[in-house]
Amino acid sequence: MELRVGPGEIYTKIQDAVNAAANHDTVIVNNGTYSGTGNVNIQIKGKSITVMSDNGPENCFIDCAHAADTCGFILIDASDNIYPCIIEGFTIQNGGKVITTDGPRNVGGVFCKQSHVEIVNNIITHIMAPEHIAGIAS
Repeated sequence: MELRVGPGEIYTKIQDAVNAAANHDTVIVNNGTYSGTGNVNIQIKGKSITVMSDNGPENCFIDCAHAADTCGFILIDASDNIYPCIIEGFTIQNGGKVITTDGPRNVGGVFCKQSHVEIVNNIITHIMAPEHIAGIAS
């Protein structure tokens, strides 16, 4: 099933569409800039889903707004999934350090822990870096 996100759609926040998605569903995010609660620190929650932009990273932005403790996506505890979670076609920008149950992680784009994930055709840029920080980390 496809779940669409954007102005005028059933879902206006990416997290709400991810929460409603079942394994093998696709969340399609319309062109635009998405920021704030529900559009950053997007938790996939162990699902085998695809979260993708409608028209590629040049047209769809996840803006973490240089806020502390923010990144684009958080994928934790999905290592048992046969099929991966796919994150495709976003520009993830202005992220910072993420606080996890294991302590702070220096990641501003995508944080993965024990997950089966494919990160495809994304741009991760302008990461807030108080110390060595990565766009993708585990």
